[in-house]
Amino acid sequence: MPVKLKLLGFKQDPSTPKTSGADEEFEVLVNPAALKHKKGMLFNSDNRANGSIDVKQWKGFSEETLEVALDLDGSSYATDGNINNVEDQLDKIMKIAYDYDGGVHKPMYVVIAWNSYAFLGHIKDLETEYKVFDQEGKCLLANIQMEFTIHMDNKTAAKKQNRSSPDMSHLQVMKDGDKIPLICNDIYSDPTYYIQIAELNGLTNFRNIPIGKKLLFPPLLNE
Repeated sequence: MPVKLKLLGFKQDPSTPKTSGADEEFEVLVNPAALKHKKGMLFNSDNRANGSIDVKQWKGFSEETLEVALDLDGSSYATDGNINNVEDQLDKIMKIAYDYDGGVHKPMYVVIAWNSYAFLGHIKDLETEYKVFDQEGKCLLANIQMEFTIHMDNKTAAKKQNRSSPDMSHLQVMKDGDKIPLICNDIYSDPTYYIQIAELNGLTNFRNIPIGKKLLFPPLLNE
């Protein structure tokens, strides 16, 4: 038998070790024809020489999304003679992917799993088209279009975005023991930038920075 796509709902982040099995599960009756997994990059434009040259500076990764289209078939053709109500299928999907869960005060985390493929995220957009009805007005076939946005924990997201890069802006909240020259060395690999950073942030004394103060460390432009 073919492997069926599953939607798995988790009340806790499934990417953390404390999470065990899924809280809710839905297995499709009809596999989708395709999955559309979209990735991208973001760039800042630095127009130079009166606009004749457009220098693209890498900014980071854009939002990663997955588009899934499912046919919800309530006919005996799709269910081997066992009628599976379209509304019941839709309710199960909504419970996993869309409905507000009062226990965790938000919708659940969703894993779209199909054989070796897995995508962890939250629903971004959802659209249902009711297509075929019987004589009594009961829906026999519907199509649901879903777009998910990827979920990452803070540590993974920071690693992916490479937030220590000197080509990106950093807003640093000063903590006890933080020193501007050390932060400059971490970001730019050069502690001598502390003078420019102090001037940019309007500091007259770079040695005694109040705890909790936010300082901007801008990207470096190659001359």
